[in-house]
Amino acid sequence: MWMCRGMAPHLDVGPVDGIRGIESFPAGKLLPGLAVMTESLVILELLADLHPDARLLPENPVKRSQTRIFMNTLNLRMADDGGKWLTNNDEGEAYLDLLETLQATMPEVGYVVGEWSIADAALLPFLMWMEVIVKTRVDYYVRLNNVEHVKTEWASTRFARLRQYYDQSIARPSTSATWDEVRAPAFRCTRAERPGAPSLQDNVINYWLARFAKEL
Repeated sequence: MWMCRGMAPHLDVGPVDGIRGIESFPAGKLLPGLAVMTESLVILELLADLHPDARLLPENPVKRSQTRIFMNTLNLRMADDGGKWLTNNDEGEAYLDLLETLQATMPEVGYVVGEWSIADAALLPFLMWMEVIVKTRVDYYVRLNNVEHVKTEWASTRFARLRQYYDQSIARPSTSATWDEVRAPAFRCTRAERPGAPSLQDNVINYWLARFAKEL
């Protein structure tokens, strides 16, 4: 959603297909009467509070704490550790070390804390976009010098558990219905109407390159 009109108007991107009502409220306002919120992890907590029957947080208080600790680690480290790789300041080892740290906290089977929770909603997008970044060698307006180290390590036994988790998560109906590297129905954005504006309704890879590699 952050790439669509209202959430980031400077990117000049149109609405996302499949996200209904996104134009109905100001940017970051999830429901009428709520304050505007733009922090992803805070929004996840809010959704868990608004919809307790959805069990977005575990009922077990220990697992709830584990969920929040996991999300806090992700929040504190992803920008710096992932950013080193995505700005060509290392070959991705800091990012891989973070993934290894997160993997070590996960149970042998299941999701981040066993049952699915907002911790999974926080982690999965980073793994999904990592696949795109490795394939395109492009981050936000940066051409990466090295993706082979991340690609090789991700495919190694070092991340066997996390890859199993990724495959399991991608297979969830809610994920498979909205993320498809061929069709990508939930990520088909178009530029705001202007003469000669190209359509970006092909697939995730083409969209990513059109957005972030145009000036490279």
